[in-house]
Amino acid sequence: MLNTSQTREMGLAPVFLQFLCVLSVLGGKVDIQLNGYLWDYDLSEEEIRHILRHGSPSERAWVITRILEYAKWADIWRYLSVADICENFEHLRFRYPQDRELWAYALDRWTRHG
Repeated sequence: MLNTSQTREMGLAPVFLQFLCVLSVLGGKVDIQLNGYLWDYDLSEEEIRHILRHGSPSERAWVITRILEYAKWADIWRYLSVADICENFEHLRFRYPQDRELWAYALDRWTRHG
């Protein structure tokens, strides 16, 4: 288990981390909404991945936008590739215009310069 100073550094409540550790020990699977970016929907990780692969353009755009706006950096790349973001970018509806600008700039740099 993590100690209190580690949980503060990670920005997570100790009780929540204890919950995640118990799930891990019990072999439970933490669904994506527990990661903080789909907290208001009851979707499993499998369902999210299905939407990303087979959903309509608007469904994919919704999931991708939520991940880009709320997920931790490492989690973004667990679910998405640069190609996924580029292919769906025109459909993404960010809450803040500066987020769209930031991602457009990053995608441009990554696709032009590798």
